[in-house]
Amino acid sequence: MRNGNRILADHGRNRYIVTANYTAGSVGVVSVEEDETLGPRTDLVTLTGETGPNPKEQAGSHPHDCPFDPAGRFVVLPDKGLEGAGPRHIAFHPSLPVAYVINELGSTMTTYNYDTARGVLQAVQVLRPRRRASRVTIPALRSRSRHPDVLFTARTAVTTVSSSLQSTVPTEP
Repeated sequence: MRNGNRILADHGRNRYIVTANYTAGSVGVVSVEEDETLGPRTDLVTLTGETGPNPKEQAGSHPHDCPFDPAGRFVVLPDKGLEGAGPRHIAFHPSLPVAYVINELGSTMTTYNYDTARGVLQAVQVLRPRRRASRVTIPALRSRSRHPDVLFTARTAVTTVSSSLQSTVPTEP
């Protein structure tokens, strides 16, 4: 893990794999060959921008996640270093153009409307947990349940899984 590679995202059509390089502050793209072996790196982008307000945690870009959107057209990059709340992971609603981002530094979750044609997120709601942890926590957001109105989150310094963040964004088309 020389450059702090955190996440590998498979395109789904098995054409590309994307890597989020946490320490290097970059995102790489590697092609997948017909025989399913990895081909050459096709792109490497160093992320730049204004860093967040926390100089210890946000001295530079720190992409944490790099999933493709549900259509496989765009890669979405929560970047802990370049956003104030410290976004960590993103999950898309299974049937609506809505995405949820869990924020490490703000201990919040942001609900976004997602423009599928342009690959643009627009924040519509910020949720805070009902109870704040008494120590530093690292939130995680990995998948939705079988029910479209339930989204599970977890904080790794706490031994419980929570579904206490409830969005008021509609969950059915």
